[in-house]
Amino acid sequence: PTEEWEDAPLAADARAEGDGKRGAKLKLAAALLGVGLDALVRRDERRRTIRRRWVISGMAAGMAALGGLSLFAFSQRDAAVVARNDAVKARDDAEGLIELILTDLKSDLEGFGTLKSVTAIGNRAIGYYEGQDVKALTPDQLGRRARVLLMLGEADNKRGNLDAALARYETAAATTSEQLARDPGNAQRIFDHAQSVFWVGYIAWQRGDREKAKRQFTEYHKLAQKLVASDPANEDWHAELDYAYSNLGTLAMDDGEAAAAERWFRKSLEISLARLEKAPGDADTVWAAGQAYAWLADALHRQVKLEGARLTRVSESLLYSPFLDSERVNLSILDAATVSEHAIAQLELSLGNAEAAAERAARSAAIADKLVFADVDASKHLSRASLGRTLSAMSNLALGRTEAASEAASEALILAERLVAQDKTTVLWTGNTLAQAKLLSAKVEALQANLGGAKEILDELIATQRPLAMDVSEPAVTRALCAALAARARMDVDSKDDWNEIVELIGDLRERSTPEAQAILAEAFVETGKVEQASSLTLEIYAKGYRHPDFVALLDKFPNLIPAAERRVH
Repeated sequence: PTEEWEDAPLAADARAEGDGKRGAKLKLAAALLGVGLDALVRRDERRRTIRRRWVISGMAAGMAALGGLSLFAFSQRDAAVVARNDAVKARDDAEGLIELILTDLKSDLEGFGTLKSVTAIGNRAIGYYEGQDVKALTPDQLGRRARVLLMLGEADNKRGNLDAALARYETAAATTSEQLARDPGNAQRIFDHAQSVFWVGYIAWQRGDREKAKRQFTEYHKLAQKLVASDPANEDWHAELDYAYSNLGTLAMDDGEAAAAERWFRKSLEISLARLEKAPGDADTVWAAGQAYAWLADALHRQVKLEGARLTRVSESLLYSPFLDSERVNLSILDAATVSEHAIAQLELSLGNAEAAAERAARSAAIADKLVFADVDASKHLSRASLGRTLSAMSNLALGRTEAASEAASEALILAERLVAQDKTTVLWTGNTLAQAKLLSAKVEALQANLGGAKEILDELIATQRPLAMDVSEPAVTRALCAALAARARMDVDSKDDWNEIVELIGDLRERSTPEAQAILAEAFVETGKVEQASSLTLEIYAKGYRHPDFVALLDKFPNLIPAAERRVH
C-alpha cells in the first residue's frame, strides 16, 4: 500500500529547481500551521477544492494559536534569557504567518474562501494585536495591523455592512497616515496608506458621495504614482497605478465625461494586458485585465459606441471562460463573469438582438445563483442575481414570452427586497436593483391587462425614488426614476406632468445619460411638443445603431421622428 508521510520534516527550497518560491512559502505555512504539506498542496487535479479547504482550515487553526503565541511572547519578559528568546521566536513566527496571509495567500483566501472563513482568520489576527500595547508596536507591525483591518473591512463591505466596513477603513487610515508621515519615502508605508485611502473612497462612492470619493481617489492616484516612481520594475506597484487609472475613469463617467473616462480606462487596460502577458494563468491578473475591459466597455456604451462596447465585453468574458468550469470556485472571477454576461445582454438588447440578450441574461443569473450558494454572506451576489432576472424579464417581454417574463420579474423582486432588507443605505441596491425589479413587475402587470396593479406599483416606486434622486447624485437612480415616470405616463392620457419631470431631470444631463435614458428623453420631448429636439436626439442614437425594443416602439408610434431616407441610410 502507498504510504503518506503527512508529518515528514519540511525544508523549504526556494530555488527554481527546488520547491520554487511558491512551494517554499507553502512549506513555511505548513510548518507554521502544524499541518502536512500534502494537505496544502495536493497535485491531483480532482482534489484541488479539498486542498483549498485545507489551506483555509489550516490557517484558521494557525490563527487560533496566535492568541496563545501572543500571551506566551509577552508574559515572559521577566523570565530567563532562553524563555525570552523563545517568546521572540514565537512572536516572529506569528508575524510571519500574518504577513504570509496578507500577501501570498491573500488571493487564495479571497478567491476560494467564504467571507466567514476570511473574517474568522482576520479576527484572530486582529485579536493578536489587540492583546498588545499598540504604542509599543513597530512600524511593520502597525502596517500589518492596518492591512488586517482593511481585509476585515472588505469582508464587511461584501457582506453589505458598510458602517462596520467604514469604521475599520478609517481606523486603518489613521494608522497608515501617521506611519507615512513618519517615513514618507518608504514604499511599503505608501502602499499601506494607499489601500486605506482607496477603501474609504470606495465606501463614499458606493453611497453616492462623489465629492469625498473624488478626494480619496485623487489621493490614491498620487500615491500609486509615487510607488511606480520608487521602483519602476515592481509589478505590484504598476497594478496600483492600473487601479488608480480605473478609479479616475469611474469618476469621469459619473461626471458625464465619457470620452475622458475612455482615455483613463485605455491607460488602465494597457497596464493590465502587459501584466497579463507575463502571468496569463494567474487569476488575479486575469481579473484585473477583465475589469479594465469592463470599464472601457461602459465608457463606450455611454458614448453609444454599441458594437465596440459589445466586442470589448466579449473580450472580457473570454478571459473568464477557462475559470467558470474549473473545480476550484474562484468567487472574484465568478462575480466578474456574472456582471460581464449581464452587460453583454444589455448591449445585445440595445442592438435589437432580444434572443441573444435573453440567453446572456439567463447565464448571468445562473452564475450569480452559483455565487449566492458558494458565498451566502455576500449581499452583492443577491443584487447580481436580481438584476440578471430583471434583464431576463425585459428580454422575454421583447420576445412576447409574457409567462417567462412574469416568472423572472417575480424572482427578481423577491431577491431585491431580501437584499435591501439587509442594508437600506446602499443607494444602488434601493435605487437601482429594487427599482428595476419593481419597474419590470409593473410592465408585466400592464401586459397582463392589470393596469390598476401596474399603476399602483409605479406610484409607490416613484414616491420612493424621488427623494433618493434628490439626495444623491447617482445617475442610475435618476435613470430608474425617469423610466418609472415614462412607464406611468404611457398608461395615462393626462401625463404631461410626468413627461415634463423627465425633461427637467435629464434634459441638461445628456452627457451623463445612457442611450436608454436618451431614448426616454426623446420620447418626453415629443410628448411635450418639443418635436425638433426629439427628432434630433432620436436620429443621433438611431444612426449609432441603437435598436432597443422600447426605442423601436417609439419609432413605430411616431414614424416621422426619423425621415424614411435616413432610415434607409442606416
